Amino acid sequence: MEEPLLGGNVTQPSRVGDHVHRETGPWTPTIHALLRHLERAGFPGAPRVVGFDELGREVLTYLHGESGSAGFPSALLHEHGLATFGAFIRALHDATRTFVPGPDAVYRIGSKAISPGEIVCHGDLGYWNTVWRGEELVGVIDWDFAEPAPPLSDLALAAMPIVPFGGDELAVRIGLTPAVDRRARLAALCEGYGGVDPRAVVEAATEAMRIEIARLRVFGAEGREPWASSLADGRQLRLFEGIAAWIEENGASLV
Repeated sequence: MEEPLLGGNVTQPSRVGDHVHRETGPWTPTIHALLRHLERAGFPGAPRVVGFDELGREVLTYLHGESGSAGFPSALLHEHGLATFGAFIRALHDATRTFVPGPDAVYRIGSKAISPGEIVCHGDLGYWNTVWRGEELVGVIDWDFAEPAPPLSDLALAAMPIVPFGGDELAVRIGLTPAVDRRARLAALCEGYGGVDPRAVVEAATEAMRIEIARLRVFGAEGREPWASSLADGRQLRLFEGIAAWIEENGASLV
């Protein structure tokens, strides 16, 4: 019996026992190669590839725990939880640094070579893609947006919604109480990751928003999904532009 899972803003995953069934695309072989690499590297925080079902959907192992898509993880309300998340991202990046995609690798955004200083990042490390058991971070899910990028791109994407890079209304929405010490929260995330200056994460966030806004406009205008639907809806573009404006005005206060 299939059980629809929370989230699924781009695809609708379903759970069948200990497995997740999800739609596929041209990027699936590359993502499966990445996940199999993580398994061989001994990284525990990602689903394992099982195969495909009779409908052609991919089948992955189900990560047991509480998904961030069901609500803001309580561990991330505190600096020690942010440090845990930072350390997790570092372990993920240490494992993915040795992943070498094939010459015909395709990602959701299309073909893209790895430039010097880049690795294949998760690409959507928002808290909604994390799975927790209490204070323990079990893993991250929804790898379809993985692509070559600077490692700090992943860290910036993780930081923006949890520090948060936004006003107090956003902080209250995720369960924080004003006044939020955003500088300390970003520092905790960076300390957990290790060897990174918060200033570099703010700069990476600015670049990430520039890229996301450009893709939304260009890919959306071309009719490519999910960008086309998001552009037509308008809310995501306003969100990205709002974050970019907030960083420009307040970024210096974070470091």
